Amino acid sequence: MYGIDGVQAIQLAIQYARIQLEASGLPLLWMSEEPGDLGLPRAIESTVGLWFQRELEKIVEKEQRRMHEIVIELGKVRERRRGSTGP
Repeated sequence: MYGIDGVQAIQLAIQYARIQLEASGLPLLWMSEEPGDLGLPRAIESTVGLWFQRELEKIVEKEQRRMHEIVIELGKVRERRRGSTGP
């Protein structure tokens, strides 16, 4: 893969790999047992400008925090349920 520098070449290679693997239709897994998790993150790109790129990143980070909090709460609920069904 070619880019204007080594970093861009790596970014483009990762994007290309993801696209090709998703298009293959194969049931691929990466370090989890969830089908479709390729371990290759989707790039957030913007040709609008850096300010828009930063806004998109903030939105993604906010949603990641929100989902993390939901997972923590679900874990607590499961623990309470396990505790209430004990001897």
